[in-house]
Amino acid sequence: MKLTEIIRKDSKIAEGYSQFFIAEKDFSANGIPILKDALVFYDGVSKVKINLIGFGIFQKRNVPELITHQLELDSDSNYMVEKSTTCGEEIYRLRSSGRGIWHNDHFDTFTGRLSVYKDRINNLPELDYNGIYFSPLFYEFDLIESRLYYFVTTSMIELRIHGKRIELPKLLEIDLSTENPLFISAEKDKNVTDSYL
Repeated sequence: MKLTEIIRKDSKIAEGYSQFFIAEKDFSANGIPILKDALVFYDGVSKVKINLIGFGIFQKRNVPELITHQLELDSDSNYMVEKSTTCGEEIYRLRSSGRGIWHNDHFDTFTGRLSVYKDRINNLPELDYNGIYFSPLFYEFDLIESRLYYFVTTSMIELRIHGKRIELPKLLEIDLSTENPLFISAEKDKNVTDSYL
């Protein structure tokens, strides 16, 4: 069965309980934009993940039973799904300990190397939240604080980190989920944190 046939569609995040859905139209959550066909996971507390999903999400504690009945684990701990497209990156064996990037109606392999997705980033619309321009490829944010903490820049931005104002270039993967920020260059697939802090 195709994932688009068993994952529900919605256009809002209701605070207070875990949700997992495909966006049926463009909408925003506390001002942070989410595009139609994005895959949305909300942990029920504050964390929202868009398009980058660990396949452990398919465990019963995270998603409706309908999905877990449709997606049984095989003997190698893979969730099997029906192929949806001719996209060369599409994966249909979802390893329970792995993760992938949602691509409209299927998962693509997540290589961990941002340079692989440069063309896609350049062809996707740019999102804007309070002057932070970022890619809809994948991102994460805190719903309660209305704060982006994991995203890829699409143009130069200015952030204040540890009381210091810094300018950051486009095509930079930014992770602000811990006390120590992490910056990865998509051009070089290289940690460039020390260049900015």
